[in-house]
This record gives sequence, structure tokens and C-alpha cells, in this order.
Amino acid sequence: MTYIVFGVLFSCLLLHQGSAKLLDLNCAKISNNSVSKSPWMALVQLPDKNCSGSLIHKQFVIASTNCVFNQSELTVILGKFNGKLHKKHFDMYPTMKISVQNVFIHNKFDRDNYKNDLALLQLEQPVPYKENIRPICIWLNRNEIQNEKKVIKTTLWDVTKKMVLPIPQTRNLALFSPIECKHVLDVAPNESHICAGYKCNASCVEAGSPLIQKINIWNTSVNTLIGIQSYGVSGTCLYSRISSYIDWIVGIVMEIDVIVSN
Repeated sequence: MTYIVFGVLFSCLLLHQGSAKLLDLNCAKISNNSVSKSPWMALVQLPDKNCSGSLIHKQFVIASTNCVFNQSELTVILGKFNGKLHKKHFDMYPTMKISVQNVFIHNKFDRDNYKNDLALLQLEQPVPYKENIRPICIWLNRNEIQNEKKVIKTTLWDVTKKMVLPIPQTRNLALFSPIECKHVLDVAPNESHICAGYKCNASCVEAGSPLIQKINIWNTSVNTLIGIQSYGVSGTCLYSRISSYIDWIVGIVMEIDVIVSN
């Protein structure tokens, strides 16, 4: 990278971590009239399986390394929504199928302990934002992250079924203590993990599914990504805590964004 590009990148990082506070200011603000209730949801397709992912930027989907490790020929589907409820919009907002150009895996990924289990999928081309395709918000100031004891939820495709659901489903979750998590998963969570799950019979089987919390920004309630599912047993899920990886995420996304823009 040239000194000029590096200087521009550094300035962008300061801007994003300073005044902007959001990775993408166009991130999803969902209302009751929105065509899609989860326009960030991505279906990550591999030759032998499917996983979840979340659009966080016009050219990046975040997912679990466990899903994409040593895989090739990745594609991403964006923009699925309930056409039965929004018939007049179905033709206006088609889904997009995009190839993955690069996969960025955290260099300290540990498959045995599910540490640093995050991957950034660089899409072949930037996606145009529409009603059914919009990134989820990532809050950049780690010192101002909202209390995770508020309501949390996830969206998922239920990829374990023979046919993937036509639209992602939203489910409420409860936070579990590290002790509860270790007892079920036989893995000791650290500060970069969030343990959550279901108090019903649902299962944590969908790697890459997002852990979401609504926070108030500029008097608007927005959906914020706080975790990506790494692993799960029965109803107990282990998530990578997004706030622990802000520098890593922003560094990759902004570098590509600066290069593409120039």
C-alpha cells in the first residue's frame, strides 16, 4: 500500500472511530412498513453446505470461519423477503447472488477453542442498497457499547433442514453465564465470547447467524450486530463478541473501500 493510500485509510479510520460511530451510516433502520425485517441477512452457499452471514458494508459479509475455512467457490445470496406479504414489491426488489472474491480469516483463529472465529467475505462487487438489501449496524466505539442485558435476538435460515427457509426467521434469546456455557459446551468462554441461547427446544446449529441488539442512535432505534455464532450444542450458543474485533473489522473493510474508491 502506498503512503498516500495509507494516509487516506488512516484518516478514514479516525473518522469512523471518532464522529461517525457506525461502520456504515446507511445501516438498517427497520420500521413496521419495511419490506424486509432483516435486510442484512446473507445466505452463504458452499458446494456441500449453507451457512448464515450478515451484510455489514456494501462489499462485505461477516460470517464464521468454521463455516468457510478451507472452502472455495463461495457465493452469497442477499435480499430475500416475504413476497406473500409484499406482493407489489416482489418484482421491484429481486434477490442478488454474488460470488465471494476474497475471504479474510482472523490470523489467531483457534478451531479447538472457538477463539477468534470470524471471517470477512469480500464480495465480487459492491451491492446497491435497496429496501431488501441493507447492512446491519456495527457500533464502533467500544467504550459506549450498550448493556447486553437488554433484549437480544437472532435471525437464521434454519440451514439444517433439507430446504433452506425462503426467508430468515427471528428468534429471541437469553444470555447465559460463562459457567452455564462451559457446562454444556465443554468450552470455557473468554472475554471475546458471548454465551446465549434458548429457553425452549430450539437448537444452536447455524454457524454465522447474528446476535442482534437494538440500540438508540440519534433518537432512532437501530439493529446492531453484537455477535456472530461460532458453535452451539442443543439450545446453548457461543458467539464471537463483535466489540472485541472492531479494529480488525474496520482495518480490512476500510482498506478495501479506499482501494476500490480510488
